[in-house]
Parts: sequence; C-alpha cells; structure tokens
Amino acid sequence: KIEKGFTVALQADGSMYEKDISYPTKIQLGAHSGFMLKIPFDYHVFFVPQADLNYRKFQLKQRTSSQYYNIDEWQMRIAPLLEIDFNKPEKNTYFIQFGPSIGFGIKGNQTKINNAGLEEKQKLKYGFQYYGRYDASAHAILGRSEEHTSELQSPCNLVCRLLLEKK
Repeated sequence: KIEKGFTVALQADGSMYEKDISYPTKIQLGAHSGFMLKIPFDYHVFFVPQADLNYRKFQLKQRTSSQYYNIDEWQMRIAPLLEIDFNKPEKNTYFIQFGPSIGFGIKGNQTKINNAGLEEKQKLKYGFQYYGRYDASAHAILGRSEEHTSELQSPCNLVCRLLLEKK
C-alpha cells in the first residue's frame, strides 16, 4: 500500500561556503513543510519522496572581522529518501531515513554589521558571484512513526506526519 502524507519539521541548518578561502558558518534552526509518499520496497524498506518549502538560516563569518552575516532563505526542495523501519510496518515503529535533496532558492535576506556597528539588511543576491540559487544536501534522520499521529526525531528535527490516504 502507498501512503500519502504531510510533513512539518524543525531542522538545524549549516553551510559550507568557499570563495577564494573557506569561511566558517554557525548552525541555526530552520523549518520545512511539504508532501510525501511512502512506497514499500520490501517488508521494512520504503522509498519516501518528499517535496517541501524549506526555510533555512545560518551565520557566515565576515572576512575582515570576527562578526557574522546572518543569512535566511526560502527554497523549494525535492528529497528522494530511503526509509528503513525497525518494527513491523503496521505498528508504531522507529525508523531511519537517508538520502539526498536538491533545493532551489526562491528568496532570502542577508543581515550584516557595518563599520558603525549597525545592522544592514539586504535581499540575498543570486548569481555566479553571489549566492548559488541551487544546492544539494544530504539527510540522515532517526525517528519514531505512529500511524495518524506524529513522529519525534532527533533533537534538531521535530516532525509531524499526517497520513492523508492509504491505497
């Protein structure tokens, strides 16, 4: 049976940024919400494709000081994940999901501290010399699933999955 669902999650976001030299980043909390399917492969193994709207934040160290830029961005994301359930699929179960995702930046903001110590907020610029509009991520999620209720994942990820229909 194929299950359809809705997912809402808190997430921890960070980034690797490199332009001439590597810049350190700090992890911030973000969130995502979207739709998913749960397609059985085997008794405990499922293909779980997800499409969601993702809000992510992180801090990027400024090149000339010890201060950080704050970056926040909205993006559309597609994640073809694999899920392994540890108990019988009909019952409440712990699971692990893993796989890649591809994101497309929609809009964002960058806040930085100017020389006078004041915050300057500007729209995130996309392009070859600015921020990339496309990115790829890797996911590893440990959780607990309860049919028609919610899942609790790692401390960084709180997810609610509402199953809409079973086939």
